[in-house]
Amino acid sequence: QEEIADRYIDLLQIKTATRETPIKQLSGCNQQKSILIRSLATYPITRSVKDFATSDDELHEMTDELEEKGAIDEQAADLLRGTIDYATTEAY
Repeated sequence: QEEIADRYIDLLQIKTATRETPIKQLSGCNQQKSILIRSLATYPITRSVKDFATSDDELHEMTDELEEKGAIDEQAADLLRGTIDYATTEAY
């Protein structure tokens, strides 16, 4: 589990002192990314970690799939979509 957490922290560029830092102590964007990680770990989707890609379209697809499976509710899904869109806008 630690390897998976470290991999997601790296892939999603979550800013945290350690993987043990409580989610509530992270910034809002990093909280949302952490919720995504927790959901992916709790409710595996059809992609494996090694196939994970961070394009905004793929992150939206993953968010949709998590919502459809009931891993996250509509509000959490909307927050994640907003984070994805914001990160994409800020990158350019």
